[in-house]
Amino acid sequence: RLMLVLWHFADRWGRVTPRGIKIPLPLTHNLLGLVVGAHRPSVTSAIRSLTDAGHLQPCPHSQWLLCGEPPEELRGMHEYAARYDTPAPLEIRWPS
Repeated sequence: RLMLVLWHFADRWGRVTPRGIKIPLPLTHNLLGLVVGAHRPSVTSAIRSLTDAGHLQPCPHSQWLLCGEPPEELRGMHEYAARYDTPAPLEIRWPS
């Protein structure tokens, strides 16, 4: 979920750089947790994993640099929206 949200923000507000796409928004771990519906420690752990894998780099002022390609799920949503001129329906899974 975190990568999808970050790529969505990058698609909307990101700036392309030679190293990746920079998201010029002050996105703290706590704020990202509120957006994706997770606790801050879980977001911190996910960010650490994504950083170690080379998908994400922290920047000053709680900004982020996305590296590589967007997740396949996001590309599928964009293709759907382009084909039908409408946002793709989201499947919401509530925790049990």
